[in-house]
Amino acid sequence: MSLPLELEVVDRCLVMTLNRPDRRNAVNAELGNLLVEAVERLDADPALRAGVLTANGPAFCAGMDLKDFASQGVPRGLFKFVRRGSAKPIVAAVRGQAYAGGLEIALACDVIVASRSASFGLPEVGRGLIAGAGGLYRLPRKVGEGLANLMALTGDPIDADRAERAGLVSVLVDDEIKLHEQALSIAARMASNSPLAVRSSKRLLESARGTSFKEYWELQRPFMVEVGEAPDAQEGAAAFVERRTPQWKTD
Repeated sequence: MSLPLELEVVDRCLVMTLNRPDRRNAVNAELGNLLVEAVERLDADPALRAGVLTANGPAFCAGMDLKDFASQGVPRGLFKFVRRGSAKPIVAAVRGQAYAGGLEIALACDVIVASRSASFGLPEVGRGLIAGAGGLYRLPRKVGEGLANLMALTGDPIDADRAERAGLVSVLVDDEIKLHEQALSIAARMASNSPLAVRSSKRLLESARGTSFKEYWELQRPFMVEVGEAPDAQEGAAAFVERRTPQWKTD
């Protein structure tokens, strides 16, 4: 019997594939817990430097499994993932529907790559619920308050073209067959950089939200010291001068 989350390591990247296609990859308790375990593995393993989150079937993720919700309550693993995220970057590869918790999962990733079949929505209000897995916080910061308000209060989705124009989708892929390849290529590019510099940049990007430039400058100071004094800083400069691939010293 196949697991609801498949894992594969490719080019120092952990590929996590949602695998409940018959349920449009809706998240139940088991899938939520497996997703948390996979991210913990990604963060703990120094051989892994980035992640790709994708899905089997025509839909990325329809959100929380409402059938299971009616009998078992909320899948706690889903909320743990969207709240904590990962210390290492994750690229979401989206085709088909990314609705409700599915969109919130994608928003918890660092980069969204999508095919033109993708659509994004927060339909919770039509089910008597709210988007409580971070969508109401993260979506306005991606697409602006106007579009986020429209999506969250009507429940209407947007297509991939509009999502790209609004800044939700970082890369739009015409050929759906190449979606996985493009997402993995971006993740592998992240994985080729200094692990310490990537993690520090990710933390600063996240921490900078809502701060003034003056506050950010102070926030950045300890990161500048840590990264600047680490061996990778010297190795990066030496590799540039010597025109070779850097051999990073940090995990």
